[in-house]
Amino acid sequence: MKKIAFALLILASLAAPVMSQASNREGKFQAGGGFGLAFRSPVRFDINLNGEYFLTEHISLGLNIDTLVRGPTTFVFQGFGRYNFDLDFAPGWVPYAGAGIGGGINTNSAGFLDIMIPDFGFKYELIDNKLFLGPDLSFHVLTNFSSTTWDFRMLFVQADFRF
Repeated sequence: MKKIAFALLILASLAAPVMSQASNREGKFQAGGGFGLAFRSPVRFDINLNGEYFLTEHISLGLNIDTLVRGPTTFVFQGFGRYNFDLDFAPGWVPYAGAGIGGGINTNSAGFLDIMIPDFGFKYELIDNKLFLGPDLSFHVLTNFSSTTWDFRMLFVQADFRF
């Protein structure tokens, strides 16, 4: 146990300089949208709107609204939390990891619980601390409490504006 704790301490001390650059996010809002695919059969188009608020420099909470088109149209509303990393060696890049939970309904009136774990992506800063572009990847566990399945979603391009 002591060896594991010591190894974690060394890794944290090595990672600290890599993630030390801050970009003044705390207290700001970010809103945007994107498009991509949801891969659970049949493959569907995913149109996403989202908004988030930065509680701290690195931690944000937000809401995703996804519309999945093809077959029965599906609407998903999902709250999420993210940790945003700052990389000294790549100052314009902001990778993030997170998770979320929400619900959805389709045009056949079928409702379900959507658990998103994990959510990964990155944003590239196009305009100084204002406009960001990047992909988003997420794995979803979907259940209506009598059956459970999964979905993998990939937003190819997501644009976000910070204010």
